[in-house]
Amino acid sequence: MSRDALMDDVRLWRELGWIRLLDEQFADFLASLDPKAADALLLAAAMTSHQLGKGHVCLSLDLWLAEPGPDSTADALRALELPPEDSGVEDIDDPGLAHRRARGLERLQARFAALDRAALAQALAQSPLVADGSDAVEGTPLVFDRGRLYLRRNWRAETGIAAAIVARIAERINGQVSSPEPEQIGAAVRRIFIRRRR
Repeated sequence: MSRDALMDDVRLWRELGWIRLLDEQFADFLASLDPKAADALLLAAAMTSHQLGKGHVCLSLDLWLAEPGPDSTADALRALELPPEDSGVEDIDDPGLAHRRARGLERLQARFAALDRAALAQALAQSPLVADGSDAVEGTPLVFDRGRLYLRRNWRAETGIAAAIVARIAERINGQVSSPEPEQIGAAVRRIFIRRRR
């Protein structure tokens, strides 16, 4: 399938309210940065952005592309909540909406069924748009780390939080951080709640 066909599918899903304009524009932006980017990579990027819109920090390939089987495409659609139960697009004044929804679902199913996890992982590994977790990630919009695809800023935030937690645990284990006394905790709690009452 051609790049134009992929972007037509993404546009249709956005028009149906299944993904956001931001998700569509992100895939289009990456296509402009790397005209040779694999369609599977651009689809994965749009789905990563879609996941962020759903409150998820990344797109897990394990969740999205589980082992092939008779229900694998349906499982992938459910995992990404596509199509959503309520897309916000009403039937009013659009007699062709049912047909477009059916076409959108058909295109989603076809795109997801055509994905090969190994080929996608290889496309991610070879793309100049994607860094892995061990790379310096400056300049790449995406990071593929341990089977998960992230927007770079989300990967930085997640790894920064993890590093801070590990450092605090190490400090506590090494005795560098002492636990506050119960009286100190009580005084701090009283200060917070006394201020809020005023």
